[in-house]
Amino acid sequence: MSDIQSADFEIMDSHHHLWELERGDYNWLSSKRPIIFKNFTINDLSPELAAAGIKKTIVVQATPSDDETDYLLAIARNSSVLRGVVGWVDFEHPTACERIDYLASCPKLVGIRPMIQAIPDVNWMLRSDIEPALRMMERLDLPFDALVTPQHLSALKSFAKRFSSLRIVINHFGKPEMSENLTQWKEEMAELAELSNVWCKFSGLTAKAPTPVNVDVLRPVFDFIIDCFGMHRLMWASDWPVLLETASYSNWMDLSREYLQNFSKEEQAQIFGKTAQDFYRIELL
Repeated sequence: MSDIQSADFEIMDSHHHLWELERGDYNWLSSKRPIIFKNFTINDLSPELAAAGIKKTIVVQATPSDDETDYLLAIARNSSVLRGVVGWVDFEHPTACERIDYLASCPKLVGIRPMIQAIPDVNWMLRSDIEPALRMMERLDLPFDALVTPQHLSALKSFAKRFSSLRIVINHFGKPEMSENLTQWKEEMAELAELSNVWCKFSGLTAKAPTPVNVDVLRPVFDFIIDCFGMHRLMWASDWPVLLETASYSNWMDLSREYLQNFSKEEQAQIFGKTAQDFYRIELL
């Protein structure tokens, strides 16, 4: 049993997906991505969680569809493992505020994520026509998951300042291309970290790293992000099953554990569970 598994704190996976292709609304998935072009259910995830000693997770939307959000909420209602759902809303729809208000009443809905990385307009989040829906999220104290790439970070900084009471978490380190110069990414992430309403998910980096992936390859980004955000605004996540295109669940856990092994028990407990608990306002136990 690993040090993490034997520690006296509970681990939470703060970001994974579930999907069933026959539902028909995962338009970004195709046979061009054969590793993940199949169904991934809670039953498929359960052995991975058991091996890692994880009993609580947050499932995140994977396609821009109200139906998928309802599908995830239905699964979560009957699961003790799925402690929260980050859903999707069409912010441009005339009834967006009503939809957000309804979702906020759903017991396991803990946040909302538009699929910003797939929207052609990099400044979409600053558009005036979606502001009412975002103000509704602020009023209801619903967190915002920011699925962004480096090209969005400048707009995200303006967004975070405009909606200063909206809790925002950057997904997957902001997806830096580690084979490229990271100077601009570092500058913009450091500026975002100065804003008290911005957090970051410790996930998705193997997809952007040169191979072979090991701790030494990932360490520069790990070190930088921890220096910027600190453990209280970082939350560990798998991004399973997208993760499987570049690493296994156990691979990512082992890489994370190896890097974090010299941090204190309290610091490890923070990044492996408590940050997500605090950010999404849910109980782990």
